Amino acid sequence: MFIGNITSANYKSSYSFQERIRREYNGYNAETDSADFRFDYLDEKSKQSNEFGVIHNWLAVFGNNQKIEFRNFLNNMGEKSCYMRVFKILTLFS
Repeated sequence: MFIGNITSANYKSSYSFQERIRREYNGYNAETDSADFRFDYLDEKSKQSNEFGVIHNWLAVFGNNQKIEFRNFLNNMGEKSCYMRVFKILTLFS
């Protein structure tokens, strides 16, 4: 009789931060070849992500090609994020 197993585990944690500028327009003026700004947004995004994985396989061989084998695999991922938006009015509405 032979018994064996393979076991492995991994973990990963990461953080990221991004800043983005987004502009919203009222319209485009073809005579002056310019756009009228409405809002100017500053978006900030912070994100934390975690990943966890486990593999656990085992095998029992009894002879004459008789065996019992279990294969187990777990993969878990999670993410937490936060968005902050700051805007300022560049032109007033009509």
